[in-house]
Amino acid sequence: KGTVKAATVQATATGSDAVIGGTIDVSNTHGTGGNVTVTADHVAVTGTIDASGSTDGGSIKIGGDAHGEGELAHAKSTLITASAYLLADAMTGQGGQVVVWSDGNTYFYGTIEAGNGSGNTSGGGFVETSGHFLDTTGGRVIASGGRWLLDPFDVELGSFGGAGNSSGCTFNAGNPNPGIPSASPSNAAFAALCALADARPTA
Repeated sequence: KGTVKAATVQATATGSDAVIGGTIDVSNTHGTGGNVTVTADHVAVTGTIDASGSTDGGSIKIGGDAHGEGELAHAKSTLITASAYLLADAMTGQGGQVVVWSDGNTYFYGTIEAGNGSGNTSGGGFVETSGHFLDTTGGRVIASGGRWLLDPFDVELGSFGGAGNSSGCTFNAGNPNPGIPSASPSNAAFAALCALADARPTA
């Protein structure tokens, strides 16, 4: 857990897991924000990724590219916890692009910002949260004038219940997601990702 400051950050861990628990800062105070891509078999983000720009916002791709296209490897499951912030704001130009993708279960509980600080109502960016199963309970997207694409096979807008832990996950095996059997892949994957996120390094 710490801070990485760069213009571009690419983290690929195919066949393994990835947890972003600190801060990745590719923001630019003199132009367009930078680019961040993170993908692995299972991805959890509990910290902050900042790709904001003084002109246009940059791009953040977690678990895959927009619409699942391109050459970026796809995550099997992706978790954005309630403590996570994905920022691709623009001060004067166009908001950036934020993609949260998996081929399996995608859990988006955090905050995504891809707006325009100048008040330009058409200057919002593009946000996508997609997965075969998608849960957006408590997730927030701030991209006025932009677009938020939700592209699941199934979407659950309820609550998992349970007590929060240090990663912002909420999962209670005795009180699983309403409408989904406790032994379902969705609940099993969520429990595993919560454990992964909560076991992240703290120093």
